[in-house]
Amino acid sequence: MRTRGFKQENIIFRILSKSKVFTILGLILILLIVFPLIRKMNQKRILDREISELNQEIERIDKKNGDLKDMLDYLNSDGFIEKEGRLNLDLKKQGEKVVVVKDKNSQVEEETNTVFNIPGLDKNNEQIKTNPQKWQDYFFKLEL
Repeated sequence: MRTRGFKQENIIFRILSKSKVFTILGLILILLIVFPLIRKMNQKRILDREISELNQEIERIDKKNGDLKDMLDYLNSDGFIEKEGRLNLDLKKQGEKVVVVKDKNSQVEEETNTVFNIPGLDKNNEQIKTNPQKWQDYFFKLEL
C-alpha cells in the first residue's frame, strides 16, 4: 500500500518537474492573477480621477459659498442699508439738510429705482428696436 501512494506522488512530481508543463501551468496561473489585477488598477485610477474632480468642485462651491456669505454680510450691514435708503428711498438722517442741484443743460429721465440694479428690469419703458431700425437711426437720424 505504501508503494502505491509513493508511486502516485512520484508520478505527479515527475509531471510537474518537466519544464514545459511546469512553465505552461505557471504562465496560466500568472495570467489568471494579472488580468483581474489590471482591471482593478484601472477601476482605481478612474475612481481616483472622479474623486479629484469632485474635490475640485467642492473647492469651487466652497469659494462661491464664501463669496455669497460675504455679499450677504455686506447687504445686512448698516452702511449698505443707509446708503440704499439715501439713494433710492430719499431718506436722510435726523438733523441733516438735503440740497438738490439741477443742471439746466441735462435732461432728467425717470428710472426705476430698485435696491439692486437688475438689467432688463426696465424693458417696458424702452422700445425694442430691430437691427435695421438701429442702422437707420445711426445713419439718418439727425441730432441737434
